[in-house]
Amino acid sequence: MDIRRVLEEYRVRGGKVTPQRMAVLEVLEGNRSHPSAADVVARVRERHPYISQATVYRILSELVEMGHIEALEFGGATRFDPYGGDHAHFYCRSCARVFDVPWHLSPGTLPAGTLEGFAVEETKVSFLGLCPDCSSAKGET
Repeated sequence: MDIRRVLEEYRVRGGKVTPQRMAVLEVLEGNRSHPSAADVVARVRERHPYISQATVYRILSELVEMGHIEALEFGGATRFDPYGGDHAHFYCRSCARVFDVPWHLSPGTLPAGTLEGFAVEETKVSFLGLCPDCSSAKGET
């Protein structure tokens, strides 16, 4: 996620660059931990203790709508991914961490030999299981 590009889009849409928006963007910039909304609220409140949960949730929704972050649904909670680029996700069912997985399909296509004539608009790939730490802890290595 490029903060300058996000701020420019807010301006083009007639929105203001508020301290609340800046605080959320700063928490998300470079964040590869796939934080939940509650995680983002907690991190923002470290520097802005009076920001409301509703404000942070609204800003996250705006960023998803604008296409600057992706909302991921894992384990009954929404997590946010500000990292663009070709990748999939691995969700650990034990510790609930989300990991980026390198993954590439040509944009707008299905793998050869699959359904023909379909117009792909978006590709999302997710893997679910146990991460190495949780596999080791359960003796499943």
